[in-house]
Amino acid sequence: MSETNYPDPGYILGIDLHGTMLDRKWQINRNHEKKMLQRLTVVKKHAPVYICTGNDYSFIEKYLPESVIKVMSGFVLETGCLIRTEGKQKRLTDQQTVSRVKQLEQDLKKIKFNQVLYFARRDTTVSMFTRDEQGGADPQDLFEQVVPWIKNSEYQEMFNITHSSVAVDIIPVGFNKYRGLLELSGGKEIICIADSRNDLTMISNADYSFVPANAYGKLDILLGDRKMVSIDNNLIDFKQVVVKSKSAYTSGVIEILNFLNRNLFHEN
Repeated sequence: MSETNYPDPGYILGIDLHGTMLDRKWQINRNHEKKMLQRLTVVKKHAPVYICTGNDYSFIEKYLPESVIKVMSGFVLETGCLIRTEGKQKRLTDQQTVSRVKQLEQDLKKIKFNQVLYFARRDTTVSMFTRDEQGGADPQDLFEQVVPWIKNSEYQEMFNITHSSVAVDIIPVGFNKYRGLLELSGGKEIICIADSRNDLTMISNADYSFVPANAYGKLDILLGDRKMVSIDNNLIDFKQVVVKSKSAYTSGVIEILNFLNRNLFHEN
């Protein structure tokens, strides 16, 4: 973690990983890494920054550059079921829920869905990956198979089903990335940058919401009353709308950080 002490800000920023901070090959290239760090250093004068992901911390250690990990204030993991700050991890679900998750995972493995490349290691959710760094199937197809299976099972009241750009996630009811950020916010206004269906609660409820150009195609339909607008440096009122960048993936995040530094934090 960064040891730089900044004044207590009035904002908190959460950034998604797959399809947002990471590119299609699950990387941040060297050029983007340098630009990202420069922008994040400015942002942190005004807001602590958290990675918000469906993954566990071992994934972050494997795929995020160490320099980016160090600048983060903490991590919202497993779609809001775990929080990690100052090297310590806190599980927000109870042991009974964990036991139910393990049983659900075993039942799903017996079905042998064709699209599933692997089940990722999780403590308190189920993640069924249909894509890896080399590619794979659209998780939307698996999502459409798993939804009716859950609804017709003993688990229907216990879990919600969603997906990212790479995996189907099954999460205990009441948990999501937005709840994880709320746990950390201390009443601060929430800013998020994210792209997928599994970010929907966060994008729909954050005070300031941003998505990269590659955001999930059905997102604008699922947002309900929250309007999606294109990023524009002349945009004055961008609270409680969804601002979409012109660039995709990591480049889009850098573009959004530039926008925040200029238009919300008033940094030159």
